[in-house]
Amino acid sequence: MNLMRHCRQCRADAVGLLGEDRSAEFTTDKIMAMEVNYDLDTRRHIRPQVEEERVAKVAAKQEELSTLAGEASDIELLVAVATKGRD
Repeated sequence: MNLMRHCRQCRADAVGLLGEDRSAEFTTDKIMAMEVNYDLDTRRHIRPQVEEERVAKVAAKQEELSTLAGEASDIELLVAVATKGRD
């Protein structure tokens, strides 16, 4: 079974460079044979930092949206729509 049946960009983001198909290195058999060193203590130590960053990003996004919402009354949008149908 080939696990990397995605577009070239997805594959590049996942394991390597565009045009470099490394999916054969990540077969189910090879993944099941890998030794995983899961360090729970490190995870517990880092998790609050990750959560703090996540909360800060959400707050920054909400602040930006609030700012844009305040400015929205001054914005006029013109939108063109095209369809292949008759309606």
